[in-house]
Amino acid sequence: MSVQILMAYGAMAALAAVLHVSLGDDLITLWRAGPSPFAAEYTVALGAAVGLLTVLAGRLLGHSARWRQATDAFRRAFEGVPPSAIFPMALMSSVAEELFCRGFLQPHLGLEITALTFAVIHVPFDRRLIPWWQISALVMGLCFGALVEWTGTLTAATVAHFLINYFNLHQIIGLTDSGQIAATR
Repeated sequence: MSVQILMAYGAMAALAAVLHVSLGDDLITLWRAGPSPFAAEYTVALGAAVGLLTVLAGRLLGHSARWRQATDAFRRAFEGVPPSAIFPMALMSSVAEELFCRGFLQPHLGLEITALTFAVIHVPFDRRLIPWWQISALVMGLCFGALVEWTGTLTAATVAHFLINYFNLHQIIGLTDSGQIAATR
């Protein structure tokens, strides 16, 4: 399962890279600080703060029945994915989605349409989760897009996106039935 996920995100990243290059974009500059007053280290710190605060908010909401339902559904979907796959999956998904959504789509479609597209990309496989999950994806799409517009770079959004995916995948994949963190294999 993790190989298929990595291949899908690899295809998304490759598509975004081809689209950028065909337009004459320099891919490296998308992650450099743009015209904003933020230096590179501040964009990383800003992304880390947004990502960690989002994870914390998710943990605080984690006692709700909806969150447990989502976690159980994701745990079933990721059954058999080893904890060692968490880092590459979180990295590849955050880079690919930010490169495609905020790097390519947002300059052409705007913040709001890109956030809606991001929410559509994240349609859950369990239909009962659609309203709750889509609202979360839409809010995060707006947040990531605002980070890009504010800083002029994909760095803060990519760091935030990575941390959210990394810690949430640990929560989903690394939990045992009793709710305790499983030992990393």
